[in-house]
Order: sequence, then structure tokens, then C-alpha cells
Amino acid sequence: MDKKLEVRGIKVSIGEKKILQDIDLTLSKGEVVAVVGESGSGKTTLSRVLTGLIPFEGEVLLGNSSMNHHHIGREVVLVPQNSMNAFNPSIRMGKQLIDGVLLHKKATRDRASEKALALMEEFNLNKKYYNSYPHELSGGMKQRMAFIMGILTDPDFLILDEVTTGLDRLNKGIILKKLDEIREAKGILLISHEIDLVREVADRVIVLKNGIPVEWGSCREVLTSPRHPYVRELVNSLLENLSEGLTPLKKLRNYKDSRCCPFIEYCSHAMNICTRGNPSPSTGEDRGVACWIYHTKEGEDR
Repeated sequence: MDKKLEVRGIKVSIGEKKILQDIDLTLSKGEVVAVVGESGSGKTTLSRVLTGLIPFEGEVLLGNSSMNHHHIGREVVLVPQNSMNAFNPSIRMGKQLIDGVLLHKKATRDRASEKALALMEEFNLNKKYYNSYPHELSGGMKQRMAFIMGILTDPDFLILDEVTTGLDRLNKGIILKKLDEIREAKGILLISHEIDLVREVADRVIVLKNGIPVEWGSCREVLTSPRHPYVRELVNSLLENLSEGLTPLKKLRNYKDSRCCPFIEYCSHAMNICTRGNPSPSTGEDRGVACWIYHTKEGEDR
């Protein structure tokens, strides 16, 4: 049986502020699952949970075992959003590229260097940058280097946080081509606000709002026929404006209670029951929406 990366009941808080709430997710090898949401929705926090960078409540399982630091970098690798800070400024790029391969004993130094140089050529990077320091590369170059570093160790699971943001069409195309080549052998969690990218490569999608999963399902269903009022607004805004968030909406009411639906202040469909929280079917289901409109029996209390 293929190994799975499973997330069960993940919660993250900073003081009284809830960053992630009740996240369930299963990622199998051979599939791409996208996590979509505005800035501040909890997407990057989820990636940090999965790579052991922050404390959390809940479980992260790899196969049948709890994931630990031995798996990070070997079986689960994060390509971070901010590639500008992904590299040690005092160490040459080539050494940083192959250190993970050597640490996990996946190749000899010569073989790792050979593979890194081949990938650099594939990613439109001059081989001279192998011996350069990070400050000698542009932001886009470092972004591609971070992606190369992520796939060099040949992990089972890749977590890609805004991996193509800011790249030009040519270099974005190179990354998409490589994703297409490796996707059958890996589980890929794609964190992005780029709807066109998500629609092109993802099998399933989960939409977060204020750390809460509000809609999930096949990429085609959710992005073509979104159900949650927030998701409809978000998809339309991202498609029309190519921005990272919603076009400004008119606030219809004031609610600061964390138990409320995260979209209640702007939703024209809000009911009394929305002030008491969302319906909470598991995100492990194939298709779901955390909105009382679609839970008619409970939603009759308007």
C-alpha cells in the first residue's frame, strides 16, 4: 500500500488567537492537493505544521506512524514561500543544494553535484551559480534553486508554498513541466493563491478562511461550481483581479465572536445559526462545504 501523509484535527493558536482550527487532510502519493485562501488564511502555517517548525495540537501521520524530525527533509520536504531567506548567506549555493542529499545518504557527493548541475541547466540557471553565494542571485533564481533543493533528496511528499509566485512565464512553465514529470511518484501539497495554477495541476482543493476549512472537493467541482458564499467571492476575485485576496466587500454586520462563521460579517445569506459556528463534516470527505445553507435541517433556524 502506498504511504500516505495524514493530518488529523490540527489546531494552532497563538495566545487567544486561533490560527488553524480542526484541519483534516490526507495526501497520497500520485496526487496533488491544493490549499487555497487569502493572505492570513493559515496556508503557510499548515505547511510549517507539516514540517515540524511550529507546535500544534492534533496528529500528523506518515504511513501508520507519527511523523518526526527524522522524516523531515528525507520523506517530507518544504519549498518555502520566501526563498530570499531559504539560504545561508555565507555558504555557496552548490553546497547548500547537496547538503540534504548527503545528510540523508541518498547519493555520493559527486553524484549529488552532478544531479544538481543537471537540474540547474534544466531550470534555466547558469552552472556558474553553483559556486556563487546567495546574494549573487536574483530572487527568481533563488526561487528556482529552492525548488531544485526540494526535489534533489527525492522525497515522497513535497510541500510547495507559492512556488511560482513572481516568476515570469518561461520559468513558471519550467516548474510546471517538472511537476508534471514527478507528480505520479510523489504526493504534492500545493499552497497557492493562483487559481489558474491550481486548476491546471491540482486533483483536489481545500479552501481556508481564517484557519477554518470552508469548502473542499475535486478541483474541477470547487473552482467551477463553488458553494460557500466566501469561496464564490474568492474564486471570482482571483480570476478577475489576479490578486491575493477578495475585492473589498461591504460589511453587513459586526461580529467578533470566534464561534461565528468566518464570513458572517460580509455574507448576504447569513442566518442566526451562523453565529454559533459552522457545521463540521470532516475534510476527509470527498466533497464538502462548511455552510448552514447546505445543511437544510439545521439551517431552518434563520
